[in-house]
Amino acid sequence: REVSVATAMLTYAKPRTLVVRMEAAALRGAPWGALVAAARGVEVSLSLFSPDAYEPNDDLLLPLHNSGVRLVRFKGCVGTCAGAAALASAWQGAQLGIHMAAPLDLSALGRTYKVL
Repeated sequence: REVSVATAMLTYAKPRTLVVRMEAAALRGAPWGALVAAARGVEVSLSLFSPDAYEPNDDLLLPLHNSGVRLVRFKGCVGTCAGAAALASAWQGAQLGIHMAAPLDLSALGRTYKVL
């Protein structure tokens, strides 16, 4: 419900930064793609929580790819190169707190993040 309300509010006013701190499973059941589209040009701090810290959040990262959202912080799990590429397309010198269940090529992130 909160995601729908935030999406509606973004059509009227865009804050400098949108903070999203949610359980990943709850965000999966919400209109996340619509929120990402509405947040174009906004800085987003995204912290995803899960009982299993190594459950990949790639499905939630993919909508960020070339979305115009500027990710300034991410905390969650990345499981695929596609997830890393989506993260790389949205971040602006972000602080990244990444969990990985298996080794992953993060070269798409380059070296311009603040903290990894």
